[in-house]
Amino acid sequence: MPVLFLLLLSFLQGLAADTSGYQKLVQPYVAKHCSTCHNAKAKVAGLDLDRTADSITADQDVWEKVARKIKTGEMPPKGLPVPPSADSAAVTAWIDKEFARYDKARGQHDPGRVTARRLNRVEYNNTIRDLTGLDLHPADAFPVDDSGYGFDNIGDVLSLSPALMEKYMTAAERVARASIAIPRTFRETSDRYRSDRVKQVGPPGSIDVSHNFPIEGDYTIRIAIAGKRIEEADGLFVSALVDGREMQRFDGVNPPNKPRMRDLTIRPPAGTHRIRVQFTNADGRPVSEDKGVLIEYLDIRGPKNPGAFAPPPSHKLILVCGEWPGKYSDACLRQIVETFARRAFRRPVTTAEVDTLFGYVTKAKADGEPPERALRLAMQAVLVSPHFLFRVERDAKPTDTKAVHRINEFELASRLSYFLWSSMPDEELYNLAAKGRLRRNLEPQVRRMVADRKFAAFTENFVGQWLGLRNLDEAKPAKEKFPQFDNELREAMKMETQLFFENVVREDRSLAEFLDANYTFLNERLAKHYGIAGVSGPEFRKVTLTTSQRGGLVTMASVLTVSSYPNRTSPVIRGKYLLENFLNSPPPAPPPNVPSLEESAGGMKGTLRQQLEKHRTNAICASCHTRMDPLGFGLENYDAVGTWRETDDGFPIDASGTMPGGRAFQGPGELKSLLKNSQSDFAQCMAEKMMIYALGRGLEKQDRTFVRQVVSRVAADNYRFMRLVMEIVNSAPFQLRRGEAGGTS
Repeated sequence: MPVLFLLLLSFLQGLAADTSGYQKLVQPYVAKHCSTCHNAKAKVAGLDLDRTADSITADQDVWEKVARKIKTGEMPPKGLPVPPSADSAAVTAWIDKEFARYDKARGQHDPGRVTARRLNRVEYNNTIRDLTGLDLHPADAFPVDDSGYGFDNIGDVLSLSPALMEKYMTAAERVARASIAIPRTFRETSDRYRSDRVKQVGPPGSIDVSHNFPIEGDYTIRIAIAGKRIEEADGLFVSALVDGREMQRFDGVNPPNKPRMRDLTIRPPAGTHRIRVQFTNADGRPVSEDKGVLIEYLDIRGPKNPGAFAPPPSHKLILVCGEWPGKYSDACLRQIVETFARRAFRRPVTTAEVDTLFGYVTKAKADGEPPERALRLAMQAVLVSPHFLFRVERDAKPTDTKAVHRINEFELASRLSYFLWSSMPDEELYNLAAKGRLRRNLEPQVRRMVADRKFAAFTENFVGQWLGLRNLDEAKPAKEKFPQFDNELREAMKMETQLFFENVVREDRSLAEFLDANYTFLNERLAKHYGIAGVSGPEFRKVTLTTSQRGGLVTMASVLTVSSYPNRTSPVIRGKYLLENFLNSPPPAPPPNVPSLEESAGGMKGTLRQQLEKHRTNAICASCHTRMDPLGFGLENYDAVGTWRETDDGFPIDASGTMPGGRAFQGPGELKSLLKNSQSDFAQCMAEKMMIYALGRGLEKQDRTFVRQVVSRVAADNYRFMRLVMEIVNSAPFQLRRGEAGGTS
């Protein structure tokens, strides 16, 4: 017994913080070099280091930031005495060691708790697609989702309003009708798509829509042209494409007093098809400049001469037995309901749940409804159930409100699929979970999921929100300053970033390539925008770069455009963007009542760099702007739409600057090199953002341990992307959950 007691005492002493190190190293260092600004009275940047007790682990985020700023030389600030490098190294080494001691000795850390999370609009659309096999996009009519911590899949902000519940009911009816067909005749109808009411994604003046054709038949598409009259000298043609294939090319000439309409007839199979009408040259190449003419609207009328009614592809997924139409036994109908509910709820369903759902079928049949219509009612009930609309995870021990336990394998399958696909688990994930073998096969499953085409959702949603690329859709650069910017260029910018990201992922490259790389993906339009020769045609291809002007995310036109104002660049916004998304060092919010830069202030002349000196001469602004502005200056060779330039309003551009901590650079090439040297900060930034996205919640104090563990293991594997994904998937917050009274999240 005494031996066991001594061993226990020794273990507990090992858990204790190294208070002597704090008192001998950290406290004197802080008192001499930090407390002048960061004390209870001054509290610069809201930081009071005097109040910190002997243990730094109580304020992990604070001390991680302190260590990072000391390592980079960012603190003490310029103008104050620089501590001896040996003293700074000793302090940061002690902080790192103390965190390592804490991470190792604490044992079972609190993995946190994820609340029941409603499917956001993207997840709803994708889940309906994979559940039914139909790409219906019903959630496009839902209200825009709220965001938290930079993402729109955060459980705490995804509320459910009465208006949204009404939308869910309407969507459920629409999905059920489209998914379970009943033979019928179709009358001729007309749908009009106006260019001012649909998203503009094609070349100038074009219109691009997706239209659902309910049955194979002849459909007439009427094209209405507006704007200036096209003359023969303009050499313009009107091209109509269905699913990317040109169906007809019209002469675009419009003599006076003649109708400005063009009609064509197509006979597509039933389903959703993409219709694009655009202006082209005689050789069929889209016109990339605004010619003052546009497609005002499309009318799609039909069907005429309808073909035989054919069941939609959803029948293969939903009607798992019986014979359509109308030939189903009661046992088969029950099997259909149970299978659909199991897939929609993403877990096995109970007998009681099936009984309730099957009750809708038996009642409808008793009222004389055909079996397909009866099944629709059960399907609607499933689609408005909380078990479909929310991702619900159950606590293993409802009576123990603090119990930490592993989520079950069905819940793990859902966490994986909504993390990487923004959609429901497929049958392979579900079957592994049902056999209790998913955890044992995590890495091959994750690699399979990343290789799947559905991983494009991760690129669009995670990358789109991390880098702010969704804002590119709303960007409206001033036409008088940037006449070359149009929807075609906008889409090319976005495509470059998505293809580059997917290449790093699929080839399992180092995270450092996000910061600088000797290649990118271009088509002719974007290559021309960049001034890169030798790229022709609309198709994107991998292009080797020969200068440091491009390469990596920070020099892409998409990033440069979303970090600019409509009429000019902003070193402030770009510097803040780099601090937040690449250096993991976001600046605090600006103080209230601080005026913005006056662009047209009397007597203001010179480059934007000279004008921004106003910020740094104001003591209130200087603490942040001395970090943001010099970073942004390194990107001043790019205008507000990412075009390379040497001058700004006739003044030579000075693209020199300094990194936080004082490391100087000349131009974007050297800036990228310094960012690449800071890849550990970038890795931590990506780990934090990806963990927030994967968990659907903000990070808490106890999560600092898990992030450090992830970054350490990723660094040991040369910062490879797949190692980052696997470490997040294997982390305690992803695999475990903390209980709470009531037993259900």
